[in-house]
Amino acid sequence: MTSSLERAIEPEAAAPARPLVVASGVRVQRDDGAVLLVRAPGAAAWVLPWRLVPEDETAEDAALRLVREGLRLQAASLAFATTLSIAGEAAELAVNVFDVAGWGGEPRYRDEEFADAGWLQPARLGSLEVLPEVAAWLGSTVVRSPGEADRAAIAAELVEARRALLGAFDALALRAREQALDGGWMAADVLQHARAVERYELAEALRLAEEPSGAWWPWNERQGALERALHARPDADAARAALDASHTETLRALQWLPPEQLALCGTDPARSTVLLADRLRAIATHDLEHAAQLRAMRERAEVAP
Repeated sequence: MTSSLERAIEPEAAAPARPLVVASGVRVQRDDGAVLLVRAPGAAAWVLPWRLVPEDETAEDAALRLVREGLRLQAASLAFATTLSIAGEAAELAVNVFDVAGWGGEPRYRDEEFADAGWLQPARLGSLEVLPEVAAWLGSTVVRSPGEADRAAIAAELVEARRALLGAFDALALRAREQALDGGWMAADVLQHARAVERYELAEALRLAEEPSGAWWPWNERQGALERALHARPDADAARAALDASHTETLRALQWLPPEQLALCGTDPARSTVLLADRLRAIATHDLEHAAQLRAMRERAEVAP
């Protein structure tokens, strides 16, 4: 009998669309480094244990239930590891994979869910027929807990991106800073917007630290437009001072967060997993996007009559 997981990625000639199917998977690893792999009934390839995520369940809750009910293991905690994208002709399967920490027991499972299970050393991936996406990821990763190096790397990204943003702002001539050079945007608007997004992303990251597995909501651009409409445009010096203050607050919060909290995660509206660390990195990504906007504004100012 074909399992629901196989049907989710099986080609269907009659289906014109490729819907997104969300699943939760787990990487269970022994002290000797061996990883638990399973085969679905009727399938040839070995994969990580995973299940489809019901509409009323978060990705992490589904993964925890898989560990406890599907594999009959005791689990102390889960940490988000990655999202594997597995393309099929009928559907795109997104598997949110969690590392299982502090687990106990021996894997036991129902035959209708898994036909077989076994332990495999990542160095011996070539000895079994492992699903390519799973094999590629297992072969390129090392299981470890976040550490001081991760926190330092995020801080470096934030500092470098903010330096690029302010460098692009400083390169604008004083006269150009008083002109709307990108639709209705002036240079001060860019800095004010960068500060608003930074404060939002930091608040969401700190909320995830307090409420792991909670819902995360992305920045709403319409909300940003409304904020610009309701608040007076600051002068360039005031906008820069406010941006510097928010940057200091972000770096201070990052220093305060224990490194292991960088692996905490939530769920976005599409039920995909969101990492706390990635929400902080999003601030740097956003700064770089608007550094490019300021550079483009400078080019327009230089060619204007």
